[in-house]
Amino acid sequence: MTIRARTLWIGMATTSLVAVLIAAGFIVWLNQGPRRYTTMAELNSAINTAAGSVTSYRSVYTSDWQGDVPSHSRSEMVTQRDGSGVRYQLTASFSSEGSPRREPTVVLVTPEGAWVSASVLSDSERASLPAGKSWIVVDPASSLPLVKSYAETATRVRTRPVFESPFNDAYQILEAAKDQLDGVRTYRYSLRRDLARAAELEDNPTLKRFLEESVRDGEKTTDSRLWMDAEDRPLRTSADLKTPGSRGVSETRYSDWGADFHIASPPADQVWGG
Repeated sequence: MTIRARTLWIGMATTSLVAVLIAAGFIVWLNQGPRRYTTMAELNSAINTAAGSVTSYRSVYTSDWQGDVPSHSRSEMVTQRDGSGVRYQLTASFSSEGSPRREPTVVLVTPEGAWVSASVLSDSERASLPAGKSWIVVDPASSLPLVKSYAETATRVRTRPVFESPFNDAYQILEAAKDQLDGVRTYRYSLRRDLARAAELEDNPTLKRFLEESVRDGEKTTDSRLWMDAEDRPLRTSADLKTPGSRGVSETRYSDWGADFHIASPPADQVWGG
């Protein structure tokens, strides 16, 4: 073999090897896509296993109802666990047709305590606060029922994992298909929820009552969708909402996994003991 032929052969062999390596890398990349789960037990296990390493995330929930009184709600929640403990911020707003728009309600939980913004109060209750007080200590013994109700939220935030699957065995998988969501490869799951079973499993008293009332009013199931990425994290969920005389849709978007949110306690001079 001449030097020229040998050089040409080496070049072709190298090119082929590079092509094989690129192809192998492409196949590996393809195989790193989201996995498909066939049962809710498998899906929940995958989400909760992935959640074990989650230290922080953001979720934004919106709902829109159509019926006698159209309404819209939005809740943005940020949760973070660091060396000092759990930090949590919830900003929630609600508006309905024909009603004046109110300020959002903000709930803060840090290792130092828990507070809710004065905007949660009625106008008369807020007028009775000392001047300059825009935050109220969340206390289970508070004389203000709405403030008292957030004590359960604070306890739940501190005692539960930063993130856990929002689903349970009240759901069943109807179908699953590959999908693209905002440029990310996902599996989209179509789910159905048994409301009677959901009411049995619900430990939040307010949500439990809502589910029980829905069942008494003849609602049996609701349908929802879940988009899950290759790391078994939910990116988005949407659900159909039903009550007698009203229909709606809700959506939750998850993002900022592992971000640092810098959630701080409110200024002490703006806090009222409640």
